[in-house]
Amino acid sequence: MSPVAFVGDSRLRMYDRRQQAHMPLHPVLNVRTREWAKPPAVRALMGQEYFNPPLDLLGSLALREDGTNRRPRDGKAASCGNVFLEHRHRAPRGDGDPTGKVPTFYYGKSIGGGESLLTFWFFYGYSRYQAVQLLGHQGEWEHISLILDRSGRVRGAYFAAHGRPMRVDADDLEIVDGRTVVYSAKESHASYPTRGEHPDGDETREGPRWETWRALESLAVQEWRRFAGAWGAVGSLAATTGPLGPWYKRHRR
Repeated sequence: MSPVAFVGDSRLRMYDRRQQAHMPLHPVLNVRTREWAKPPAVRALMGQEYFNPPLDLLGSLALREDGTNRRPRDGKAASCGNVFLEHRHRAPRGDGDPTGKVPTFYYGKSIGGGESLLTFWFFYGYSRYQAVQLLGHQGEWEHISLILDRSGRVRGAYFAAHGRPMRVDADDLEIVDGRTVVYSAKESHASYPTRGEHPDGDETREGPRWETWRALESLAVQEWRRFAGAWGAVGSLAATTGPLGPWYKRHRR
C-alpha cells in the first residue's frame, strides 16, 4: 500500500515506557493543535483531528544528533521521546490492484568497481511470519537492489528477505519484457527471485501483479523520508513493532 495512505489512517503517538503494557495510555498528537493529548483522555481520542499527521512533521522527527532513532523497542533508540504511527486497523490492507496507484521508491548509489546499486522499496500495511504467526506487525518496508555495471546493464540483484541479503546473478533472475520479476512471499512480504518454498516458512506463488515501474518515485524527495520513528504500532517485542523507514537503511545491500 502507499505509505502516505497508511499515514492518512494513522495516529502519531509518543511511547511512554511507564505505560508499555497499556497501549491506550500512550499520548496522541492532536494534528490540528500539534499538542500531545495526555492519558487518560487518550482513550476517547478517535476524532479525525488525531489522524493523518502532516508529512513534513513526520520528516522533522529525524535521527537525533547523537545518532539515536525514535523507534520504540529499538536498541538504537534513545530512552525517551520515541514515536510510532498507529494505524486505525490492527492489520491494514492495501489496494488489491496497486499498479499505477501505489508507488515504489527508488534510490541509487555507487558501490565501486564500476558497479552501482539501484534499490527499490515497497511498503506493505501488515506483515507476519508464516512460521511464527504471533510475530505480526503493522507496516513493512521491503526492498531489492539491482546491481548495474557502467553501461547500466543488470549484473545481478540482492534480495533482502528478513534482513539477510542474498545475491542472485543475472543469469538466475527471471526477466520478463526486460524487467526483473520479484516474488512477494505470502503474508511476510519478503522478496525472492523465484516461486516456491523458502526459509522461515515463506512461500511464493503466481499471484496479483504489481507493475511497479508505472508509479516510480524518488526516495530522496519524500517529505516523510527522515521519519525515525516506527512505521506501525508498538508490539511486545522489537520484531512485533513497526519498522524503521528506508531512508536509514538505504546504504545496506
